[in-house]
Amino acid sequence: MDAIELALRKCLHVLVSSNTITERKRNVETFIELLKDNRIHDLLDDENQDENTTKRSITWNEMFDTIREYTINELANIRTKSTKTLSSDIKYQEALKLFKTLIENANARAPELDGRPLIESIISIITSEVWLSCSIVIKELSHLLINNVLCFHKYVNELREQKND
Repeated sequence: MDAIELALRKCLHVLVSSNTITERKRNVETFIELLKDNRIHDLLDDENQDENTTKRSITWNEMFDTIREYTINELANIRTKSTKTLSSDIKYQEALKLFKTLIENANARAPELDGRPLIESIISIITSEVWLSCSIVIKELSHLLINNVLCFHKYVNELREQKND
């Protein structure tokens, strides 16, 4: 495992285990910076293309699972601590930033995520009664779904296959 993968894993761990908002925010920014490094894309894209290798590296889907958990927790924390104000809308957007960035990066070269959990995650939040009154969350995730997920044939085909099952 090289240093860049180790840094990714550390960020992911802190995102779901830290009790301090400041530490989680710092790790969000670090994680986003790491995603800008082409070596990360090479590592993750290669791992997804050859899942039978003996080398065990992190995958886009593993990162997605962790980031999804982090995002849902952050959204829930904001919801319980804030009232409907402009600042809470900004906090919701900040909580979704990493989720959106990960999906955009996973799809940068070609769609790399498993479509079913990706689409189900987004739709479950959009359609949840918990979020009906939070238009910014619904707007941001709807935009993400349309512009960064459903625009790829791979994800649409996986959705069709799921419907036919």
